[in-house]
Amino acid sequence: MRIALSTTQKLVIGFLAVILGGGALLALPISHAPGARLSAIDAWFLSVSAVCVTGLSPVVIADTLSVFGKIVLAILIQTGGLGYATFAIFLYVLFGGDIPFRQRDLAQESLNQANSKGIITLVKVVMLSSLIVEAIGTIILAWAFRTQAGSPREALGLGLFHAISAFNNAGFDLFGDSLMEWHDNLLVNMTVSLLIITGGIGFVVIADMLQAKRWKRFSLHSKIVISTTGVLLVGGMLLIHATSSLSWLESWFLSVTSRTAGFNSVDTATLNRNVLLVVLFLMWVGASPGSTGGGIKTTTFFTLLCGIRGVVTHTEPVGFERKISDDSLAKATAVAGLSALALALGIFLLSLSQHATNLFGLVFEAVSAFATVGLSTGVTGTLATGGKIILMVLMFIGRLGPVTIASSLQKQEARHVHYVPETIIIG
Repeated sequence: MRIALSTTQKLVIGFLAVILGGGALLALPISHAPGARLSAIDAWFLSVSAVCVTGLSPVVIADTLSVFGKIVLAILIQTGGLGYATFAIFLYVLFGGDIPFRQRDLAQESLNQANSKGIITLVKVVMLSSLIVEAIGTIILAWAFRTQAGSPREALGLGLFHAISAFNNAGFDLFGDSLMEWHDNLLVNMTVSLLIITGGIGFVVIADMLQAKRWKRFSLHSKIVISTTGVLLVGGMLLIHATSSLSWLESWFLSVTSRTAGFNSVDTATLNRNVLLVVLFLMWVGASPGSTGGGIKTTTFFTLLCGIRGVVTHTEPVGFERKISDDSLAKATAVAGLSALALALGIFLLSLSQHATNLFGLVFEAVSAFATVGLSTGVTGTLATGGKIILMVLMFIGRLGPVTIASSLQKQEARHVHYVPETIIIG
């Protein structure tokens, strides 16, 4: 008997299939460096972290994976960042085949679009912009890393891996200490920052910018994403610099990477609580819809602020002289509420499984996993199997989105029944 699956269920199953395949490949001896060993649970953890473009790792990638393993990891990052459905459509287009409607629906869900109209054009923008931006990033980073590489080929490999990791907001590195060695290198910091920001603003915004070219002609979505991203990046940098001894460049990079990227140019474990609280907030908000990043998303945060202002001032929720729809407000509330529930449950379970670890460290680790950031205060490597599984679930929920996961658990479409409205006393 054939089981009818919804689009969200197919999306969830597809991501799970990629994770399982990636974990199996990473568990193979050919994926391990000479003398290194990767346990099965760590192989699955790495696969989840890569596909969910998080960057958390219980092992040092540079010392544990072989060249083959690093290539597998890079492919998993690229597939997870852009979405496997996007790859499928691109291959159909590349080889001139007819694109099934089910693939269009999956790409629509993966890229967080309201409908499948223009989805083929968007997929082309996604793939081409990704390839172009990553190619430019590869060349620049290869030049910057040439002093650390033993040959031009190795420098190119380092540049390519880190360009893919940065653009897809993954945060995996091949140096063992992320980018701490390059904390004062302007070229590396700004190149990685621009890759992160470009991948994090969303492909819809990139397409809109290429087409509209002027701010006045941008869509409301693009205006919200660009303005909110700018405020969070600059505001984060100012707060981090004001509450720490970090340089302006280090403060800027930490503000950028906290928005779901996971690279660090300073040791996160040495940062004071005030800075970590700023980082926690930036991680929770995250990147933008239809991007390679996670978090509740910039548009959700903006919509919530507009809704709160509307309630307080008894006016309509408005942004850029446009009314925010009731549907958008409801979805933003659902995303924020479900993310809070997922984090609360995850932190509680982590606390049960890791009672020897301080609570703040577990909170930071849980938010980093859910927001698919990858920053850590050093907890990841100390986790027991139970703790790793909890983080894997949080990464998976965070990458696909709590609403998508919740929708996939429904057996059938909800019936639309109209009830008599009644006011409830709130607050």
